Amino acid sequence: MRGCGFLAWMTMVPCACAQVLGYDDLGFAAGSGGGVHADAADIDGADSQIDAPSWPDASGPDAVESGGTGGGDAGETGGTSGTGGTSGTGGTGGAPPACPDGACNGTETCASCPADCGACCAHAPLACGRLGAQTLDATAEFKQFLAACPRVAKWVSGGGYADFGGMRDYKCACNGGVTVLRIWGPYASYATGDDLWNARFAFLESASPDDKALVDYLEADNECDAGHCFDNPADYNAFLLQFVARAKAAGFHPLIGNIAVGNPGGDVETCAGDGIQKLGAIIPAILAARDAGGGWAYHSYTISWDKSPTAGLMSYLPFRYRRYLNCFPELASVPLILTEAGFDTGGNPDTDGWQAHGTAQTYLDWLSWYQSEIAKDDPLVGAALFAFAPPGNWSSFRLDPIASELASLVASCP
Repeated sequence: MRGCGFLAWMTMVPCACAQVLGYDDLGFAAGSGGGVHADAADIDGADSQIDAPSWPDASGPDAVESGGTGGGDAGETGGTSGTGGTSGTGGTGGAPPACPDGACNGTETCASCPADCGACCAHAPLACGRLGAQTLDATAEFKQFLAACPRVAKWVSGGGYADFGGMRDYKCACNGGVTVLRIWGPYASYATGDDLWNARFAFLESASPDDKALVDYLEADNECDAGHCFDNPADYNAFLLQFVARAKAAGFHPLIGNIAVGNPGGDVETCAGDGIQKLGAIIPAILAARDAGGGWAYHSYTISWDKSPTAGLMSYLPFRYRRYLNCFPELASVPLILTEAGFDTGGNPDTDGWQAHGTAQTYLDWLSWYQSEIAKDDPLVGAALFAFAPPGNWSSFRLDPIASELASLVASCP
């Protein structure tokens, strides 16, 4: 269910799962080269992109009481009304519906009739920490990680496809789990937010209401890959407002920004600095996204194993969002998700991730510290580590080899 005991701004929706965490793999096969995020050494640099992958194509009614005794009331479902308190005829005495009968009726629950009401009766509590992860394919290791019920899980899907089945299984298994969906598309310059929607997201409009409800946050553009950015902040704000309106009208909660690590560039030493003011220019769009049930997002990567939020470039890169939170108090009321997080020295899939710069234990030790640090940020919903992927894809970033260790880590309390 959406938001069960977790986020006040979420609403509850019914769920029914044929098999917990049993969805099919997407069959993702990414190309080589190209970064997901900006070069950390060039905090004002242009963002590189994922090479084009090969993607696949893309509750029952309330029970009705019947019959019974009690004079005039008894004639509700059969028989004539009694007089003077005499019993009606033809009633069934309010017998409960049969289990299973193929529908999760109003008098049934996951506990009383799991065959009808689905695997959500296996609801587990969310993991204690705020670390989550994203997947470029529903690998077996990603499913293993989801079994730990991380607070946030993110799916990256190609145009024309969204893994609603995977999201449904996760939400049914994990009470209050938050889903993020990114629809990948190659860099292009779109004149308006409506044009971006029509190019990448229009297929989502035909999704069922139940499927739409599975997506807690729908990412807008990613790292300014739609032709609008902080070089013209006012234009970027107008563009994002258009996207927010379109996403809301389609029944989704927009997540805007998805800002590359170290951006927007410029002076962030004081609230009057130009880097701070560039972010401030899109505050209207961020607040509009909040009012549409969404929020904003930043990409949080470290280039070192420092374990201080102020050491080296830590306050300029992974924790840059704190500078914005400090200067704009209104952001305290807006959900923030770190839609990419982890270790990255420049965005090269094979040479810049954690596997090329440390051991598994080095990374896990750093992530343990990082999880304890982000727990201090109240508006922060969670951080989606980059990334679970098939062998040969983003080889130095892949989380699959440490899936079980990550599962244990997110279950621990920071």
